[in-house]
Amino acid sequence: KSTKNLSFFKSIKPLLVLAIIAFIIMFNEGAVEHWSNLFLFDIVKVSESKAGLGFIIFSLTMTIGRFLGDGFSQQLGSRKTILFSTIIAFVGYLFIIMSSLIFSVLGFGLLGFGLSVIIPEVYRIAGNNKDLETSFAISIVSGIGFVGFLVGPVILGAISNFNSLVVSYVFLSILIIIAFGLALFGLKKKVDSM
Repeated sequence: KSTKNLSFFKSIKPLLVLAIIAFIIMFNEGAVEHWSNLFLFDIVKVSESKAGLGFIIFSLTMTIGRFLGDGFSQQLGSRKTILFSTIIAFVGYLFIIMSSLIFSVLGFGLLGFGLSVIIPEVYRIAGNNKDLETSFAISIVSGIGFVGFLVGPVILGAISNFNSLVVSYVFLSILIIIAFGLALFGLKKKVDSM
């Protein structure tokens, strides 16, 4: 029985890493979707008519990234795609935090592009897990990811009320570093053959 438990834990361990990455990325997606307008309006001090620019660019680059994601994945493999994407997203946050209209909007663009391919790759890896049913693996990872999407805006709002929106975005960038670390140390190098 203990051998059976051990093998189940071994098979579910990479799934836990993927679930946390999914949670972090969807946490970011939800937070940016709800708070990008206010960031540009409140912190960058743009007019109301320009406050939606960040989210428009974010959505545009995310859509482009989703279309190009498969090509990157075939060239680099899922793990490297996630690693490079988290770096792009982190650089995006550095630009956003500069709090100038051009840099912040560019940052939202980089962020959308960086985040766009991570969730599809996480699902791909989860589905390739040979020890677990594909539907079970993907539903666990996507379910936990969706919780992140729901709680992200709430937690970000609480941080900005307690401190400021800039600190909220610094917090999001730290989460991206954690996702990078999880992908680097928690996913197998030959993750595509899981």
